Amino acid sequence: MLGKLIKYEFMATGRVFLPLFAALLIVSAINRLFQNLNLEVPAVIGVILSVILIVGILVLTLILTLQRFQKNLMSNEGYLMMTLPVRPDSLILSKLFVASVWTAASTVIVTVSIMIMAMSGSAYRKYWRKYGFSSSK
Repeated sequence: MLGKLIKYEFMATGRVFLPLFAALLIVSAINRLFQNLNLEVPAVIGVILSVILIVGILVLTLILTLQRFQKNLMSNEGYLMMTLPVRPDSLILSKLFVASVWTAASTVIVTVSIMIMAMSGSAYRKYWRKYGFSSSK
């Protein structure tokens, strides 16, 4: 039953997180394109938009995690959750597991976004060669 709780929790929270992650990666890629084309004004706007999205994702991860826990377990909706044929520790554990996964995913997405914006083409090649991802050594 814990697996089903986790599945439905991912489905409920994924509707918020996945579009934000996609938006951040798209804005970062477009910003990298503007930097490569030496377009200063759009690049500055892209950096500002990326920073806003990064802060938004990190704050939203915390707020949504706390809100889902409070709303689903402590409010009127919690009354319905407690009628499920599972132990209360399974409910809490499912929320904790999903929150941990989204926190880790947010950290990875933000790191990848920063790497996309910060690295140039030659830096990408050095990075991939250094860690053995290149076909030629």
